Amino acid sequence: MKVEVGAGNHPKEGYIHCDIRPDLPDVEYTCNAWELPFGDGTVEEVYTYHMLEHVTEFDGQRSIREWFRVLQSGGRVEIHVPDLDGHVRQYLASGNTRVIGHTHITNRRHALQGFYGWQVYPEDVHKWGYNFETLSEALAAVGFQRIRRLEITDPQVDASLLLDVEAFKS
Repeated sequence: MKVEVGAGNHPKEGYIHCDIRPDLPDVEYTCNAWELPFGDGTVEEVYTYHMLEHVTEFDGQRSIREWFRVLQSGGRVEIHVPDLDGHVRQYLASGNTRVIGHTHITNRRHALQGFYGWQVYPEDVHKWGYNFETLSEALAAVGFQRIRRLEITDPQVDASLLLDVEAFKS
């Protein structure tokens, strides 16, 4: 079984979908990321795309522990979050950036959205942030191993602003 935590409006095909918002289509379970309705060791993969930054540091740590709990031995977690290091560099840079689906905005404005969220709806606020070092430490603290940064190959995105990581439960 593969589980997507924080499926939002664009659930990933081939996964069971969990989200905190009860009104989303195609979401099978409404729950917190740290309270999944699955037994110990019953999930082969946990996938989350731009969800972890929407919870506090404390709840992020609880979520990572929960994902470790539900994963079977050899199970994989894949996490996508904004890269704070990239957004700090962006904040300090002059000029504009191009964001897919938006008009040109300044680097500073886009960086602030990376820090605090786009704030389009009430849950769209960032409550914590990560770089590779801090996310790796959080994963290792609960027992994840073989933690590595994934390569971003989409030419339509600025890979320096994204942090995509995978880790495994032994």
